[in-house]
Amino acid sequence: MPGKLIAFIFALLIVILFIFMNHNNSSDIRLWFGEKGSFTDVPIYLSFFVMYMIGVLSVIPFSIERWIKKSGKKKQKAAEEKAEKAVQAAKETAQDTSRKIPDKKKQRTMGRKNRRDKQNKTAESIKSPESPEKAETDSK
Repeated sequence: MPGKLIAFIFALLIVILFIFMNHNNSSDIRLWFGEKGSFTDVPIYLSFFVMYMIGVLSVIPFSIERWIKKSGKKKQKAAEEKAEKAVQAAKETAQDTSRKIPDKKKQRTMGRKNRRDKQNKTAESIKSPESPEKAETDSK
């Protein structure tokens, strides 16, 4: 903010210096042909100020049009994102209702007990034959 303030003060000083150096200079301005459309002894700084203001005023409609287009695009994009989020939420709720969520009491802990159970199952599968027919053929 202080940088912008210093720049504004510097620009204001340049404008004041321009006015001070040209306060004696004047010109005749003619807007159209004829005597009614002419101004005599107009200070130069005043004519430059009027030209600058005309330029600023001529740009305003274009900037407003651009601002309206940008805000319209932002609103449209926000509406699309909101619709996508709603669809995503609907899909998630549909998936959640189709899946059965197990109770916490029925869930098993992942730890030593789980590993021991796996080891016991593998040991039992090695000891017991896969089918009774194989056991008979192996014993003969």
